Amino acid sequence: MSYSEQLLGSVGKAFVFDRLRPGLREYFLKTGIPDVPYNFIGSLFWISVLPVAFLFISRLWPFIIDKELNIFVEFLLALVLWTLAHSAVLLMLGLLFYFYLDMKIYSRTKKMETVLPDFLRMVSENLKGGMPFEKALWGSIKPEFGVLSHEIMLAAKKVMTGQDVDESLLSFTQKYDSPMM
Repeated sequence: MSYSEQLLGSVGKAFVFDRLRPGLREYFLKTGIPDVPYNFIGSLFWISVLPVAFLFISRLWPFIIDKELNIFVEFLLALVLWTLAHSAVLLMLGLLFYFYLDMKIYSRTKKMETVLPDFLRMVSENLKGGMPFEKALWGSIKPEFGVLSHEIMLAAKKVMTGQDVDESLLSFTQKYDSPMM
């Protein structure tokens, strides 16, 4: 890992509170991203500096200079205005990123809901053919099921490595806000 990646990751982790990290990880799992992209979150911070600098230099700095204040007051006013502008831009970028992730989750859920009846039909046929449940799940995984096949493959691997069937299927269904699941 290069120094710049470490820097971006540490900046990204600095913006995420410790108590939010487990929920954030679950949220990213719903999007299909296995790890929290702290590098991307750190990149958002550094990307936001450019529009804030432009806004500050073009609009806010002339406002501060026109007041003819004490240098200390100008410094404090500049610091406060920079912080407010940067916070507003970060909030806007964060909301755009959240909206994108929410749309991705919705899209993944709808794709899975469309192929779920076919998948369950195939599992039922395998069970009627005499296969044990774990093998029926594994045998029903087909590439045409897309996202569902990947998620069921993860659940089937958990079952085959010794995790309880109920636990692995429950963890699968908790990843998606779908009444069908």
